Amino acid sequence: MTNLEIAMKMRGMRPIELAEVLGVVRQNIGAYIHGQRALGPTMLPVVAEALGVSQAYLRGIADRLPVYDWESGKTTACPIMSETDIDGYGSYYIVDHPEIGWMAVIMSVGIQFTPRDWQGAQPLSVEDIASTEWVDYMGREAIMLDGLPRVLAG
Repeated sequence: MTNLEIAMKMRGMRPIELAEVLGVVRQNIGAYIHGQRALGPTMLPVVAEALGVSQAYLRGIADRLPVYDWESGKTTACPIMSETDIDGYGSYYIVDHPEIGWMAVIMSVGIQFTPRDWQGAQPLSVEDIASTEWVDYMGREAIMLDGLPRVLAG
């Protein structure tokens, strides 16, 4: 599956729906998906914006974020699909985890937070953070303050 297909699936978009959003024919989307046509400098930013992912992710050259699985003790370097700065708090990422698909990760003051349920529905925007149960890098339940996960001091 291509990064374009993964991003479309994440956003629940079929090729015809993306084509409508972009104002192109569905065959163009199919050509991008199947590698018959490359996303050029005009279409790449438009497609990335429509899907809420980075241009680098669509091109296959995204930076990677190490994601630690506290249950297995394994760290996986996951391509960053999107990154959003949360002023005064940290960064919100959607990453493409090779074993489970896309997932949300928050980094705040060097602490990684992930949804308690990695296999479940993932929050796809900063606005969705408050409606998710989060755990820290050790699997401890995060407390929510002002809609963002925190750890207890000490």
